[in-house]
Amino acid sequence: MSDSKAGLRAYAPVLPLFLLAAANGLLSTAFLEADDVAHFEYSRWAVVHPEAILEVWGRPLITLFYLIPAQFGPQAARLWSLSLGAAAALLAGALAKRFGAKRPATAALATLAMPYAFVQSYAIMTELFFSVVLAAGVLFWRDRRFVAAVLTLTWLPLARPEGFFLGVFFGVAALCDRGATSEFGRRFSLRRFGLALGLGTGTVVWWLAGLPFYRSADWLLARWPKNWGAESPYGEGRPSPLFFLAFLALVVTPPLVPAFVAGVRRLWTARFRLEILVVGFIVVLHSVLWTFRLFGSAGYPRYLVTLAPLLGAATGIGLDGWLDRLVRRGVPATDPVAEAARTERRAVRFLFAGAVLAAGLVLLWPNARPYHGDVDVKTLKAAAAWFLRTYPDPVGRPFVVVDHPAFRPEADVDADGRSSRFEPLPLAFAPLGAVAIWETKFAARYSKVSRADLARLGFEEVPKREVAGEPPYAWDGPRPTFPDPELDGYDWGVFIRTRIPLSR
Repeated sequence: MSDSKAGLRAYAPVLPLFLLAAANGLLSTAFLEADDVAHFEYSRWAVVHPEAILEVWGRPLITLFYLIPAQFGPQAARLWSLSLGAAAALLAGALAKRFGAKRPATAALATLAMPYAFVQSYAIMTELFFSVVLAAGVLFWRDRRFVAAVLTLTWLPLARPEGFFLGVFFGVAALCDRGATSEFGRRFSLRRFGLALGLGTGTVVWWLAGLPFYRSADWLLARWPKNWGAESPYGEGRPSPLFFLAFLALVVTPPLVPAFVAGVRRLWTARFRLEILVVGFIVVLHSVLWTFRLFGSAGYPRYLVTLAPLLGAATGIGLDGWLDRLVRRGVPATDPVAEAARTERRAVRFLFAGAVLAAGLVLLWPNARPYHGDVDVKTLKAAAAWFLRTYPDPVGRPFVVVDHPAFRPEADVDADGRSSRFEPLPLAFAPLGAVAIWETKFAARYSKVSRADLARLGFEEVPKREVAGEPPYAWDGPRPTFPDPELDGYDWGVFIRTRIPLSR
């Protein structure tokens, strides 16, 4: 922005939504989902275990992005995410301006008004970060700054696995794009192949960084998550490939779909087609992965948040055209200067009203509120509080066996050094005094460990009154907003190993 004050004024109508996101982040006391917890934990302990930065599942860029705020706790990391919401909104506005929008705030507003993107602006997830890197690369590409675009887009695989596929997409674009002729010569020239190969730089840097830790040339493949293979463990049967087309409308959010469609038509007619092709590529990619259960795809709509600024920019173009016609209605065209001033004042009022309306609509979305956790999270928070009271000295804290991801951040337990999941060896060889935090959602359902198993291994249960005080407990109240079958018959317990059986 050549004029920062003018730029701030241009985006001022987005403030109501941004402030709502900030308030939700401040008031949140839990995580959005299990992935949210995992990414926080990778960043929290990467200073102790730097090799965690390289983990495929943790995503190096995500771990590095949250590395410093995570040292100050989940709340600081959640608030740090607001920078991603702001960046996504500003990039959407910048793209819309390139497309010819008079008011880039329409695109910024549309981006934060998408509930799936809104909730990630105060969560610790990967999709919104990925969308910011992608949008920045596309913006460079749109400005014909191809080297800068490649140096940005090359890092996408380090944020999410879709980045590998997009590397191929942009590699083909680098070879074929007519707009690059003046900088890189004719299509399929040697210089263009160099540009396309530059998209692999980030992955090469990642691989080289892992060699000193793992001392194996195939370490990246060896560390690849086992459930990201040719057969995803998620879902039953073969879902419809149309799911992600419906998810696109869901992520854009139904009230904004007409503006999105109008914007896409306008962009296609104006030959701004790269951005539309990127959106189509990601939608088709996830449709294929979900339909054939490949690459660990769980078929979540939130995967399309990776496109948030692009979706917001297209929607903003549609909204901008409608707003222009609306504010000019009834304004006399006799004095062009007065007409322009009056229409802009009306436009700003409409945009502020739209932001307030969008904030109200976003709040109707079940998850677009402060996160406080469900029954299981509340029990684990109580167990963590008991753990910290009972073992106040960090050096003297015992080994912990726990499956539920909510416990570790609350108790600030190192997952690599002082804690393990419910698996045969950690349970069988846990030392005397080891603590097991058992609950039915993860430990009993996925690790198949029962109370009887713990008793057989020499674990005794701590009375619930010692852990959480006198009943009734807060988590015995209402169930989640949407039924969660994993919480049916929910139970929990804290166990301490008091004896080691002769035969394990």
